[in-house]
Amino acid sequence: MSYHNPYNPYSPPSIYGTYGQNFMQQTLGSIVEKGMPLMTNDLTEAMFMTWLEFSKEMLQLATKDTVTSTYINYLQLIITLHSSRLTPYQKLYYCLQYLLEVLKTV
Repeated sequence: MSYHNPYNPYSPPSIYGTYGQNFMQQTLGSIVEKGMPLMTNDLTEAMFMTWLEFSKEMLQLATKDTVTSTYINYLQLIITLHSSRLTPYQKLYYCLQYLLEVLKTV
């Protein structure tokens, strides 16, 4: 998805709108910024679950009026991770990877 430049009439508009796009970028950035420092081998399941709840609530808020499929896909990822035997570090990695991919498209 490309960025809409209001001063360029040939720039395509974002499906999020300017405000929605900025809010989505800031929210996703905040989620990722809070998760990156946790990427250590000392990450416990409890620490991961705390961050995960934060990320779910923030993503739900950011996608409430726009692209709910982003939130639904994130929930599907979480369900898959819960049923896996991955370490908390690996689970966090996959969550952050998904959020960064979404951030690239906003």
